[in-house]
Amino acid sequence: MEKTSKPERLSYGGFFAGQNLILTLTLQFLLIFYTDVVMLPTNIIVALFLVARIWDAVNDPMMGIIVDKVNLKGGKFKPWVNIVVILLPLMTILVFQNPAESMSAKITYAFITYILWGMIYTLGDIPAFALSTVMTDNPDERVKIIMIGRLLGGLGSLVGVILMTPFKVMLGWSNAVLVLAMIAFFMMVFVRKLTVERVLYDRPAFSSIKTIIKSVSGNKYLLIFYSVVILTNLTNTTSGTVVHFVKYNLGNEMLVPVLSLAAASTSIFMPLILPKLIFIYGKRNLFMGLMGISILSSVLFYFIGYSNLVVVFIFIALKFLALNLPVLMMGMFSTDCLEYGYYIHGTRNEGTVFSIQTFSIKLTLAMQGAIGAYALGKASYMANAVQSQETLTELWRMTTLYPIFGQITAVVVFYFFYHLSEADVSKMMEENRGA
Repeated sequence: MEKTSKPERLSYGGFFAGQNLILTLTLQFLLIFYTDVVMLPTNIIVALFLVARIWDAVNDPMMGIIVDKVNLKGGKFKPWVNIVVILLPLMTILVFQNPAESMSAKITYAFITYILWGMIYTLGDIPAFALSTVMTDNPDERVKIIMIGRLLGGLGSLVGVILMTPFKVMLGWSNAVLVLAMIAFFMMVFVRKLTVERVLYDRPAFSSIKTIIKSVSGNKYLLIFYSVVILTNLTNTTSGTVVHFVKYNLGNEMLVPVLSLAAASTSIFMPLILPKLIFIYGKRNLFMGLMGISILSSVLFYFIGYSNLVVVFIFIALKFLALNLPVLMMGMFSTDCLEYGYYIHGTRNEGTVFSIQTFSIKLTLAMQGAIGAYALGKASYMANAVQSQETLTELWRMTTLYPIFGQITAVVVFYFFYHLSEADVSKMMEENRGA
């Protein structure tokens, strides 16, 4: 079985550190940038996020099929990753600009830049995750690679949430994003030279689009898992509006880095202990158990209130156990489902499989923004103004209660329909290697 070096694993993780830094900027700060800086109406923001995801429903699978069908000179997946190292930071800088004067021009600019940002994110995310499957064919090595990616990805997110608010205060929105995008580029750039595609799989000379779609649509566990991911975030209003909650309910925007540190802490320490927990409990049981902790903590948090900041930090960390968990475990579940699909259908469609993962990430990102923007509009939110008690109460519910409804639904679906175990995957991988 093929092995990877430590610098290779670290450079692979560095890509996700930079990518997650950028994703965090978009996840936590783009909505408030649109509402409080660009001053876009909330209904326009809802429309923007929904239109972008409708396009992604076409673009992401299309990109996955292209990755599956095209073999470039530099490798199956690396050439795509190499170009995105440059394009994603650049596009992020453009998204956080407010160059127009008229509202119609502002709306047009927001639509164009945000949709292009999503396309470039897809261009890198699909091949980056698929790259782990050709760096090694050792299942333990794969877990190690993915966990380093998740660990460094969590650190990248932490850099974003800690530095964005003070940088924004000192430098302004655009310059703050410029500096952080440059940091993200530095984190990502080493993947271009240090990672190696060393595992070659037998692939048919030509796989029709119909064959690819059939093999993926017949992969029941892949579809079940990502249905669960989407359900988990279907009512997630916390991630998109947590900055609003800190700014208006807590009354101190400079608490954003501290509160975000509590939220991001799960992304940092969980990858360190996930392999051990998975060995003891299995991915399926662990996923449901941590989701249950988040649900219970959200209910307790709502009734206790937010008058004590220490309590707020503790409960935010517990809440984000489940909100971060699907992202932390996506790569592992995707590779399991990939082996299942190969075992059942005899075809490896990494690009298409990981395009579903990428689409799910962006769909949840959009749902958080769109649902958050819609709820803000319904609560009579006024940008950069003293909020009414009704609005503050609604922000509190968005931070605590609303996400649990999607999480409960997701746990029920996962419990009854997802039954792929680690032992099953190991047996399938043994047979797949001999195929």
